[in-house]
Amino acid sequence: MSQAAVQIAGLWLRRDAQTLEDVSMRVDWGESVALLGDDQESLSLLLRACAGLEVPDRGTIHVAGVDVTSASRRALLELRAQAGYVSGEGAAFSNMSLLANVALPLRYHTDEPEAEIERRALALLAEVGLAEEAHERAAAVPPALRKRAAYARALARDPRILIVEDPSALLDPEGRAALETLHARLRADGVTVLLADDDVDFCARLARRAVVLQGGRIGWDGPIEALPPAVRMMWRASGVAGTGASASANASAGAAGAAAPGAAADRTAGR
Repeated sequence: MSQAAVQIAGLWLRRDAQTLEDVSMRVDWGESVALLGDDQESLSLLLRACAGLEVPDRGTIHVAGVDVTSASRRALLELRAQAGYVSGEGAAFSNMSLLANVALPLRYHTDEPEAEIERRALALLAEVGLAEEAHERAAAVPPALRKRAAYARALARDPRILIVEDPSALLDPEGRAALETLHARLRADGVTVLLADDDVDFCARLARRAVVLQGGRIGWDGPIEALPPAVRMMWRASGVAGTGASASANASAGAAGAAAPGAAADRTAGR
């Protein structure tokens, strides 16, 4: 069997009330997969483990062939050229412009000339509908715009894999439309996407496969359009579907602290 983009085997992980039990799944190259479940924080925990931000109690996670559960810090940094990460809160360096935030990974990790770095950062911001806000400080723009800028930053190095916590969180209708268009482009380009959200309908517009976790275990896996009505009703009955509430809070704040120096509160932005 060929190497998967993401391969999770026998994963056990407990953090406070969040638990993952014997989770095993495979995401092939070019797939777009949505993690759904009755506990958004557990879904985010799984994504953070895939990003190397949480160490499981048992099991392995391979991302682009790298075992992130045992990889060195250097190996994880090298992997981040291939695997972009968007946190649920869309963290950014608050004292920098959106343009500088998006350009940061290119300035630290490539030898591209400054003109090319700025051109690419501006193009990515334009793709998520933020061309006019490019020079605004991150602290001065609404959270919905910072979330979209976080997408642009995660894509700055043309990753082959994109991991996204709670994409619907913080977004207004304009932001949702921009991300739907962006995800369509990513699918067309063959970028592998693994995301987690509690908005089933929005996920159905971003992904083509759903993996449902219930009680910390995988309960269903298949095409998202074939999601059983009983599963959809589980969220609607509880009033969860469509809320897009962010559950990751600050737990992913260390996502890329080594990518650039900065205040601890802003460390995810360096990813």
